[in-house]
Amino acid sequence: MRLMFAWALAEATVWPIVPDFLLIPMAAANRRRFHVPLAAAVTGMAVGGATTVLVAYRAPRHAWGLLRHLPLVQEQQIDVARGHLAAHGTAAFLFQPWSGVPSKIWAVVAGAERPNPWLAIAALVIARSLRMALLAGAARLLAGRFTGAVRDHSIFLAATYVALFSFGLWRISQPTRQASTDSRGGMHPPGAPS
Repeated sequence: MRLMFAWALAEATVWPIVPDFLLIPMAAANRRRFHVPLAAAVTGMAVGGATTVLVAYRAPRHAWGLLRHLPLVQEQQIDVARGHLAAHGTAAFLFQPWSGVPSKIWAVVAGAERPNPWLAIAALVIARSLRMALLAGAARLLAGRFTGAVRDHSIFLAATYVALFSFGLWRISQPTRQASTDSRGGMHPPGAPS
């Protein structure tokens, strides 16, 4: 579980690969105690996320400089996080786990540009914990339901899992113009007036 904690801590600060990559197979393999890797992931993510927000709050120039040099961090992702936080405040963190934008970006934006880092930390931890719990629970249930297939085809399933995860990581790392919905239901690019 130390690896799970360290991976989640690292991803919330500097590492580019989400802890879910490790959490899902651990939860599937250890169905009776799937809460153990889940707790390690949530704790590591909470410590790392809080650290990132607080560093950005106390030393925003340093945090921005470091963030822009991390792998898989793009200006467009920073714009997406800024736009959602400006439009929706702390509630925007509920979107973060599903946005494809790394949490460390949201954490730096919130720490550097929002007045209350503690509210940002709480919202970020709650939102990401929910995603982790949903994914770990789904992995546990599916592995239990298809125990024979998982056992009989474990090499194929592992290779497929790594390939799909790698494709998803590649896909969200590609620069794209993401559109968001304005209050009238229309689409507009981030930063454009509504």
